[in-house]
Amino acid sequence: MLKNLAPDVLVEKFFRTRSKHDFMEILAVGKAAVSMSLGAKRGLGEKFRRGFLLTKYDHLDSSSRAVLAAGFELHEAGHPAPDKAGLKATDRLLEWLQEGEGDLLVLMSGGASALLVAPRAPLLLDDLRTLNASLLRSGLAIERMNILRKHLSRVKGGQLVESCARYRTIHQLVLSDICAPELGEKEVLSLVGSGCLVADPSTVEEAREVLDRLQLPEGVASRVASALRETPKAVRGESHILACHHDLREAARKLLGDPITDPRWPEVVVGEVGMVARGFARVGRALREEGRRGVLVASGEPTVAIRVENPGRGGRCQELALRFAREIAGCPGLRLLAGSSDGTDGPTEDAGALVDGTSWPELCRVLGEDEMERVLREHDSGSALSRLKGALLHTGPTGHNINDLYLLEIS
Repeated sequence: MLKNLAPDVLVEKFFRTRSKHDFMEILAVGKAAVSMSLGAKRGLGEKFRRGFLLTKYDHLDSSSRAVLAAGFELHEAGHPAPDKAGLKATDRLLEWLQEGEGDLLVLMSGGASALLVAPRAPLLLDDLRTLNASLLRSGLAIERMNILRKHLSRVKGGQLVESCARYRTIHQLVLSDICAPELGEKEVLSLVGSGCLVADPSTVEEAREVLDRLQLPEGVASRVASALRETPKAVRGESHILACHHDLREAARKLLGDPITDPRWPEVVVGEVGMVARGFARVGRALREEGRRGVLVASGEPTVAIRVENPGRGGRCQELALRFAREIAGCPGLRLLAGSSDGTDGPTEDAGALVDGTSWPELCRVLGEDEMERVLREHDSGSALSRLKGALLHTGPTGHNINDLYLLEIS
């Protein structure tokens, strides 16, 4: 299914139908940077002069590396926690941009916010790690997290444009991993990768509001407050969204041929995973009792409020699936697939999970009911699901990143 939305194909299509620029240089950042760069390099052909690529560890395979090494500087760094490699790569990127000329093509995808590490003084890298952990525990939607991140960075929230002064034009192509139904395209563009090349509609006052919701050590909180700065509200350049979670959902619907629909089913998934799981179970049970059969399709990005110091193995898709399994325990005819389009659910190497009415009872039998409650409390869903054959989905990095897909089968 993702082949129909392959980032390299989407980028090449842009060159065929929309490009009127004389691009020579490419900047690619995010989990989909490799695939997007391959498409752009093919599209530019002999025009291509040089490129800079920054992606997550293990997202640059040997064959792609061999192709991109001719002309690209290749960098890898940590995600979701920022690391020294990201700090070093971002410093090098700022130098690289000072050497630029002509028209710049920017390829941005989800994950860029963690990969681009340029804290404002007096913030340190360790402060960013502490802040990141606190944000993940907060249960805030990613768009709220990125408001604070933008106002603490030297490159996010439109500030990277300042380093692109040598370029005649800047054109950004975006694969959006943001699911915020209430926002328009401009607001979404300002959130992907924390909007490094997009005017920032959020304010430093909003960033302070997010900061006030966090529990940080006194020293870190003080340095964060000191580092906050306003972001630019107007920047030069153009941006275009190549694909988002809507496209993922529609591709799944097309592949399925004739999925069922129902007004009670949320095709766009947001909110806390426990609430989402209960809603999925409620709709599935009702439709089955009414004699409906088929597959329901949804896409989006629920949130997990991490309230323990050292969470276990798992991501939002795995936790949603496990909570859904508890809701439908013993109920036949319901099966849920929850998977991340980038192939990495949270900080794990699994894409998500597949569960049905037998999953929770079997895990309780194997591990015990008390242990299963601990699993949910400590967000250790992946460890539990690993005990069920075929429950965890493993695809490896897909080169994509346009949120999650949810398929609820009723039989």
